[in-house]
Amino acid sequence: MSDRYWGKIEFSASMIDEEVQRMLEEEGVEFKDGEPVENRSEPDVYVDEGIFTLANPEARYGQFEELEDLLVLKKIPFDRESGALYEFIPEMRVFRPNMDRDITFLLCDGSIALDLEVVRAQLRLGVFALQAYLNEKFPEYPSLADFVTEEDTAKKA
Repeated sequence: MSDRYWGKIEFSASMIDEEVQRMLEEEGVEFKDGEPVENRSEPDVYVDEGIFTLANPEARYGQFEELEDLLVLKKIPFDRESGALYEFIPEMRVFRPNMDRDITFLLCDGSIALDLEVVRAQLRLGVFALQAYLNEKFPEYPSLADFVTEEDTAKKA
């Protein structure tokens, strides 16, 4: 049996098609007329400003592996955050289809964790070395809100 602990995944609600809906239903999300039913218990499900959010305190390893794989296959951008349990360190996975790789950050109290020794070593090499390191390890990426249209937010209003 796998360890189960808190995980949250977010992506544009307008990108929920039949396949994604089936996968979400397997995660305990209910739908009515093709729209996710908001639920503030477990799992926590809601749509805000066009962003669909699923937070589950019992997610397998704090992840949504099959759903994440499907979203990557369909090139649907998402953010997933996982809590900590035993030897598992909290992390955030960011997928954007226009980037050359996924980004996974280790988290500390919800903020991205940096290795201070590495930062200091890069800084000793100069500001440009530090900037190159940060660009490689922590690239800027578009917000999920960039993938939500005005139509998506108008549906909720």
